[in-house]
Amino acid sequence: MPGIPSRMVSPDYGFPELHKIRVTNSTLSTIERGTIVFVDGAVASGDDTGLTVAPADGTATTDADTVQGLLLVMLTMAKAGQEGLAGLYAVVAADTTGLSAGDPLYLKDGATGEFSNAAGSTSGRLVGHVLAAGQVLLCPALLRGV
Repeated sequence: MPGIPSRMVSPDYGFPELHKIRVTNSTLSTIERGTIVFVDGAVASGDDTGLTVAPADGTATTDADTVQGLLLVMLTMAKAGQEGLAGLYAVVAADTTGLSAGDPLYLKDGATGEFSNAAGSTSGRLVGHVLAAGQVLLCPALLRGV
């Protein structure tokens, strides 16, 4: 079986192109790298249509997309109304005090897009795992239904 030519997976912002999506922040505040977001709409720009995102809410019950739909991880910071990159997974720095490698991480209650080691009271949506001290793997789209 032939290998994949390196030009097909050339790095951009330090991430392979196969999992990143250019998105627009639809909120009035900055969305930081490592924030878990959901797709909340689309925006037209000339001939292109792009996705808009907002921080995911672990307590949402009326809008199934925020908890049960596709969740992504911000790969770059995006200021209000500006573009950024989101992806299916990311390794991010985080405070892992008191946690061990392999511990599960869940979407935190509230519309913050944050995660914690305690399952949220409403969704209990698994979004990642602790890799090592200070590092976590966030992959909410890939852990759907786990």
